[in-house]
Amino acid sequence: MKRIVLVLVLLLAGTSLIMATDTLTYGMQPSRNESSIFDLGIVTMVPYRDISSGEFSNYMPGVRMQFNIRPWFGLVTDIQARSFDFDTQYFRLIATLSPVVRAILGPVEPYLGIGTSYGIILDAGTITSMAPAFRLNVRSGINFKILKWLSVGAEGNVWTSDPVDFIKNFTGDLLLDHLDVGVNVTFRF
Repeated sequence: MKRIVLVLVLLLAGTSLIMATDTLTYGMQPSRNESSIFDLGIVTMVPYRDISSGEFSNYMPGVRMQFNIRPWFGLVTDIQARSFDFDTQYFRLIATLSPVVRAILGPVEPYLGIGTSYGIILDAGTITSMAPAFRLNVRSGINFKILKWLSVGAEGNVWTSDPVDFIKNFTGDLLLDHLDVGVNVTFRF
């Protein structure tokens, strides 16, 4: 728990430092119509089935980092808390790594990523793996650049531990059972 808090504090401090540096080096940050090199974001997801039933208490907060190798291609890693209880120090986390392609259309930026995810359980300081540990993750969304250093967006994620079975038995209901939807706030550098 202390490590998670430390990482979040370091990310916040680093973001503040970079934003303060921006005032000294104006012009180094991307404009609203340009791509960024590094993105740091906050993501909140909710299972689609919960939204359709009016249940919003199962939200899943997360943090995301993206390094853009080319304006249209980058690597994304994020960590989401699938469930958590601060009282018992129980956290069920999903860590992902995905290549992502994006289209820079002025202030609008649609994207698509396909990658892997790994489940981790932290139970009172003990780290264990979830079963099944590895999953396939497909994400698609759109970001709207508000400022040169800030964008907001909406996204959908599909998770499956057996992609072959998922494709073989694909139906609209199966897709909705594995779909998370959410919003993100991204700081662009």
